[in-house]
Amino acid sequence: MTYSRLATVQLILCLLWGHLHLAQANAPTVEAGETGEVPDIPLPDEGPRLEGHAEGVEALAFQEGLNAYRREAWSQARRFFEKVTTPQPPSLLAPSGLAFLAEATIRENGSNTNRLEGINLYKTLLRDYPASANAHRAMWRMGDVYLEQGWYQEAHSMYARALAAESKTADGQRALLGSGYASLGLGRWADAVQAFQDLRKLATQDPIHIAATVGLAHAFYRQHRPADARAMFHTAYRRWPRAFRLDRRALQRFAEIEMGLRHAALG
Repeated sequence: MTYSRLATVQLILCLLWGHLHLAQANAPTVEAGETGEVPDIPLPDEGPRLEGHAEGVEALAFQEGLNAYRREAWSQARRFFEKVTTPQPPSLLAPSGLAFLAEATIRENGSNTNRLEGINLYKTLLRDYPASANAHRAMWRMGDVYLEQGWYQEAHSMYARALAAESKTADGQRALLGSGYASLGLGRWADAVQAFQDLRKLATQDPIHIAATVGLAHAFYRQHRPADARAMFHTAYRRWPRAFRLDRRALQRFAEIEMGLRHAALG
């Protein structure tokens, strides 16, 4: 190993060791026989989309709901958005209102009951307003909710549905990312590798590219391909160090691989 190569490895190990030491109490471990896993890097989501226009009482209710939502006053937000989603004939703000109502419901307390209620609201959005911008997001967002609950098969199925409808759009890329995460959760390493490799060729946004790169590294690691895993970990660490440090398992595995290579080089 050249001096410059050794110095680079030592620097990486020092940095990784520092980050791992700070997070050691909560660092995840992979037990013998453990199956699926999901990266710590959160799936990117800019939230419900503003669409439609209205005036009068409905517009005021929607704005009050939006203000409460931004304050994370979930119960209050729900009450205002319900006023937007129930009038007959439907308000032009109804697609946005349903999306915000679903999110406020999910976030209110994180219970299974609320999550399922939020999913049902998204299903209503898909049924009643299938061409809306929020409907395009709703399919992969339902996959996210299933994923958060550890219902990986349900999540995978929902992402597949979203991909079938949105394969060449930004929403399609986001669904493909979720599909890769769900494949990791199911322990389908080869499927995860394929999803993340495809996504790295398509990604047009950094948050998706970051998550796909780290996800691919984890999939390679679980396939016992340390050289390929190292290449992806190194790329993510070099290009997006702040985001990379969010994934403690990635830090742990990157350090493990680098230490193994160093020990092998030193004989």
